[in-house]
This record gives sequence, structure tokens and C-alpha cells, in this order.
Amino acid sequence: AHTILEDSVMVVPDATKDQRFFDNPMVIGKMHVRFYAGAPLVSREGHNLGTLCIVDTMPREFSAEDCKSLKDLASMVSDELNVFVDDLTGLANRRGFNIAVDNALNNASYGTRDAALVMFDLDQFKNINDRYGHSAGDEALRSFAGLMTEVFRKSDVVCRLGGDEFCVLLANATESIARRRIELLRKTVREANRKSNWPYKLKFSAGVCSMTNRVGQMSINDIIENADRKLYMSKARKKAVATESRVN
Repeated sequence: AHTILEDSVMVVPDATKDQRFFDNPMVIGKMHVRFYAGAPLVSREGHNLGTLCIVDTMPREFSAEDCKSLKDLASMVSDELNVFVDDLTGLANRRGFNIAVDNALNNASYGTRDAALVMFDLDQFKNINDRYGHSAGDEALRSFAGLMTEVFRKSDVVCRLGGDEFCVLLANATESIARRRIELLRKTVREANRKSNWPYKLKFSAGVCSMTNRVGQMSINDIIENADRKLYMSKARKKAVATESRVN
């Protein structure tokens, strides 16, 4: 949390003598952390995404040359991470999502757990682009991505597949848990619409694919296609209701 706010390498030679960390559970507990050095991992746009760090159970000194080496390594890791990150929103892209989901579904201890995948797309996104311009469309995508990361858990894999399509893999979650998160996102989006000065209103449709008792038996494409079908069924129902309302 401290390192990710820095622009350079952060070094703690002895955590027991540092006012920020001397009573930290990782210092006074079983991990017995004493030394820490960390460098931020930076996106192409200059946003700090995470950290690359070195930890030891003994106090250590860290030279200027050591700092340069860690910073160089962090730069290499950042370059690798950027291949898997969507430039516009900072979420995982399709490539990064596939790897994250594949790792999750192939984890031996994961096979007995529930999981759910939710597909999202922004309703009437084309109208935002056409009426207010592509910069407004980009703003809408970034805003929606930010609201998603507020609502979903750190353990969930949140992704922009492309265009106005997003998806989330909820690990260790039933369909009912996924639907509660969707409703929380709706509430959060409505509140953001109310407070913002956007000339448009964000709205979305969602479809859920439950993997209860089927984790490890479905491919990534099967999971996405299943959720995608349910997404478009949801959009079709919305359209039918809107049409009926206009007729009445």
C-alpha cells in the first residue's frame, strides 16, 4: 500500500525500527518480516498497478545499485503485465483474462468450489459515441470499469473483453452471490449517475453462467458463450418490455 504510492524504490532496512510498520502483523507475527524493498509496477499510462518486492526475516542494507537492479526488474515485469492489461480501463484484457481463468479452473484445490462468470455490456453505448463523441464513450467505459472494481472483490477477475463488453469471474461464488453483486453494481451505477455531471446515463445488461459442480469441466469459451447467451436473453427481455410500454 505504501510502495504503490511511490515513484521510486521503497526500502525498509529494519521494520521493527520503522514507525509505519513496527506493529504490523507481518512484523510482529509468524512472518517475522524485518527487511523490505519494493518497486512500483507501472502501466503504459503511468498508473501504478502493483509492486515487485523483496522481503527477508533479517534486517538488511540496500545499496543504490541494488535499488537500480530492482527498478530494472520491475520495469521488465511492468512490460510483461502491460501485454495483459486493457490500455483504456486498466482492467485485464481478453488475453489476461483467459490466463487468469485458466489458472483458476486448473487449480487442483479449486475443483470442489463454486464459481460464476458474469458477462456485461453497456446499454445504448453506440448512442453515447454517436451523440457525445468518442471521448465521452471512452469516459463511459473508464467510469463503468471503475465502478466494477469498487463492487467486485479483490479475488474476482474483472476484464474488458473489448468494445463495451466486460466480464467478471467470481471465484468461490454461487449464482445467487453473483446476482447480489450485479444488483449492488446497479445501485452503485445509479448513484454514480445521480452524482455525476455526465450528459448520459450509464446502464448495463448482464448474464450469469454458474459453474457449480462443473468447475474444471467447462472451457473458457464455453463459459463465456453460456454467459453471453444469457446476457442477450436479458437484453431481448428489456427490449420487449420497452416496446410493450411504448405500445401501451
